[in-house]
Amino acid sequence: MTAADLLRRLVEAGCAPAVEGADLTLDADPPAELEPLVEVLHTGLRAILSGRRWFAFDAAGRGCGPRSDHALDPGRLLPRGATHVCVEGFAWNRLDGCVNRHPELFEPPAAGPQSPRRRHADDHAPDALFRT
Repeated sequence: MTAADLLRRLVEAGCAPAVEGADLTLDADPPAELEPLVEVLHTGLRAILSGRRWFAFDAAGRGCGPRSDHALDPGRLLPRGATHVCVEGFAWNRLDGCVNRHPELFEPPAAGPQSPRRRHADDHAPDALFRT
């Protein structure tokens, strides 16, 4: 689920998210299944509602958003390697263990290198194409 998806679901649930200073406020408690997602994506929600950019960096301190300035796109999943996120102009928030607890908020793991198909020793023999 993306921050944009979560915002839509919160609005549909009557939670009326808003930003007051650096805080995300809700008019009502979110549905139980959304509460842990709000805890992870609150910076994305704040970025959308305030019109500010949303950033992330990885364990090496590199920006990891998809945009040219490395900002995140609230309509996309979080980068798998993101370790910290923030709303432009505010403090960084750690994502400790979030990828394991909430994998649905993160991009799927990149596919590793494909191992070549194992071949039978006779596959290169001229008659290999004609075996039944």
